[in-house]
Amino acid sequence: MADIALHGPELLKLVALAKKRDLNFAYCPGNDPAEDVFVLDRKKNPEILGRSARGEGSGTKICFGTAKVKGKVMLLTCERELPQTAKKLKKFLKFESIAMNIVVMDIEGNILEEDVEDLGEDPDEADDADDGADEQLNQLKSRAAKLQVAVKNVPTEARPPLTNAFKDAVGAMQGGNLDKADATFSKIEEAITKLADAVANKQSAAPDPALGKLTDVAAGLSKRIDTLGGLDGADRLRAAHGVLEGQIAAGDAKTAAGTAKALGDAVSRVSNQDKVTPIERARADWIKTRSDMRDEITKLQVEIVTVCQGDDFPNIANESKALISYLDAFDSRLERALEALAQETDAARRGKLSEAARSLIGTYQSELDTPFFQAVDAKNGFKPVNVRAAAITSLNKVQEALSAAA
Repeated sequence: MADIALHGPELLKLVALAKKRDLNFAYCPGNDPAEDVFVLDRKKNPEILGRSARGEGSGTKICFGTAKVKGKVMLLTCERELPQTAKKLKKFLKFESIAMNIVVMDIEGNILEEDVEDLGEDPDEADDADDGADEQLNQLKSRAAKLQVAVKNVPTEARPPLTNAFKDAVGAMQGGNLDKADATFSKIEEAITKLADAVANKQSAAPDPALGKLTDVAAGLSKRIDTLGGLDGADRLRAAHGVLEGQIAAGDAKTAAGTAKALGDAVSRVSNQDKVTPIERARADWIKTRSDMRDEITKLQVEIVTVCQGDDFPNIANESKALISYLDAFDSRLERALEALAQETDAARRGKLSEAARSLIGTYQSELDTPFFQAVDAKNGFKPVNVRAAAITSLNKVQEALSAAA
């Protein structure tokens, strides 16, 4: 039987990889750390890894599932659990000269056990974690602005629980618990959608023609606002669009008509800002495109899980999570480079910043030519998405802006 147990540099390499993407794992503890068999793998099914680990190790009990590393904490989501995994695995990693805290969870994300102490900050993770947290926080702030208005537009009798939930989400966001804030915002959005559907059903018996026209106008305004990306004022316009949608849902055609006109004028003003340079506009488009790419991959993940339900694909939900890791290569470096270029006035430094931006574009375009991205849009076998095409279009806009600014 091939030796699958990880040790030394090979183990260290895969632990580092687990900081970037979820890996499958299996663990079969022996009588002491030297006899433990611990396996991390990109593709192999965790259950199969478990069988192999038990066959190779001296122990008889195993656990397996998925593993990821955040800073100096290894998070194990177990499909099969084993008591004292946290303590034994931490001891094994220490034996391999890897200082790592261990948190063991069940498939639902409930913490079963942990062995955690202060190991100091992981310098490799600090910058990436800050970038990711900042990006998630900005997205949550945008959602909060729109939801605050939307909650005010729901029927009075349904407003109190949504208001309380919104306050809880904002508190979580301000306290740094971004995942909790994200989950609570999603629940509020779902509730508002259901309320809007109920109002629409009540009004469907005698629809107002003016509301139908306003619905079309609102859809057009939404598309125009989307083209603004992250430009200054775009978030406020999205919040105002939420007000318009609430007025239409409530059947208030007169007020909605006034809001639609005012919003259209505001969109035009933001679109025609003289202070917005081609570089800034291309940067805003790239920021929006990165967000859209994640949304498209999430749609594909949901479709895969929906199609592959059942006993034949017991681990499909966990395995499909790896799809989002393909977007890790598209980080925030280009938008930071474009921001610096937009603010720089010295010709020599602008030239260097422009070359740096072009180099990043080349890196991203090379990634888009890998097999996964060549197939993901139309040949993924499940659902057409717009990932590679959207990225290429946006990067071309950046190239054009760099050429115009040269």
